[in-house]
Amino acid sequence: MKVKMKEIKFVFLIGNGFDIQLLNQIGMSSTTSYQDFYNFIKWKYPKEIKDNIIVNKMKVDRESGNGNWSDFENSIKNLLRDEYEANSPNFDENKYIDALSQLQNYFSDFLNTIITTDVLKYVDDLGDVIDAYDNKNIKISLPLNTLRSFLYDLKPDERRLLKIAEKIEDHIIVDYTFFNFNYTPLLDNYITLDKDNFDPHVHKRSDNNFHFQFAKNGSRKDYYTKIRTRIFHPHGFQHTPRSMLFGFDNPKQVITDYKDDLYTNSKVKKYVKYFLKPYWAENKVKYGSYLEEADLFVVFGHSIGESDRYWWNEIYKRLEQGTANLIIYNYTRYDDEDSKNNVKNNFISSAGVSLEEIDIEVLKRIFVINFDSEKQRFAFTVDKKKMNRF
Repeated sequence: MKVKMKEIKFVFLIGNGFDIQLLNQIGMSSTTSYQDFYNFIKWKYPKEIKDNIIVNKMKVDRESGNGNWSDFENSIKNLLRDEYEANSPNFDENKYIDALSQLQNYFSDFLNTIITTDVLKYVDDLGDVIDAYDNKNIKISLPLNTLRSFLYDLKPDERRLLKIAEKIEDHIIVDYTFFNFNYTPLLDNYITLDKDNFDPHVHKRSDNNFHFQFAKNGSRKDYYTKIRTRIFHPHGFQHTPRSMLFGFDNPKQVITDYKDDLYTNSKVKKYVKYFLKPYWAENKVKYGSYLEEADLFVVFGHSIGESDRYWWNEIYKRLEQGTANLIIYNYTRYDDEDSKNNVKNNFISSAGVSLEEIDIEVLKRIFVINFDSEKQRFAFTVDKKKMNRF
């Protein structure tokens, strides 16, 4: 009888920072940011958006100096909260639905002008094999370097504290789940292994097909493992505008007296149901098991705001149980403990947990990697010259 292979499970949550760094590397004048989207619709659709209530809110916030003015998901939430608190008898949710639907279609158009065939070809080329190392003919490429060596972005003492440290050994399954919160396929294109850099059946008598790198007792080792990967787009795709979800996380962000009765609450149906991302994405049904079984979470390029609280709260639960760790890549020119602590505190707050209630042990299970465009790293590098490697 065939023995079932042991597994370690990684869950990656990738935000718009990944797309932005890649487009900056290419030298694009515009990125996929909300601010660039605002400039796009002001240029291409000035007449059509003249009466769009969400765009007008963004304009007011911009003129008043609100640093978060371009985040139209936040604008939706604030507009609805104002309506709810005013208890207006003439509230009409359709004007918000129509405004958001218009932006949804325009955002797809906006992305299609940026993510061209030439851009996708450029990302394809990032998967090219650079060379091999250690005379073992182990191929090196940007996606392989990310998948195989990302734990080396941590310091040695941090790696020793990982819950998975003792689980890593030869002949296990290394399982990767990517949640791509971007509507574009750039991350998918970047991380996908292909015929040139990966052979799924390289050995005649072994299922092993992947070298995972980790250091125990101070020495680096290539572990012979089997790799599995999958990629989800919980918020939809640019090529299917109606699949793209914009909004916020939960009714409490608008309805202050919400009592957790999502399916029966008339206020929820009236004010916020259409805009609840976890509701329409069916997060728990589709993705809950991946979060519950994860040994390690990795967040890259994500602002970690309250609009995605479901995800942060689920990760927090795993940290609180003591069965997982979290790595957060933080783009900053500063590399000090204060900036790392700020990132940890922001994660806790965005998860909906009071800092006064936090268990100090949870904080010890979070690792922050500060980096900027000049610092070499192993994971998610888009410049071959700045890829860290052995």
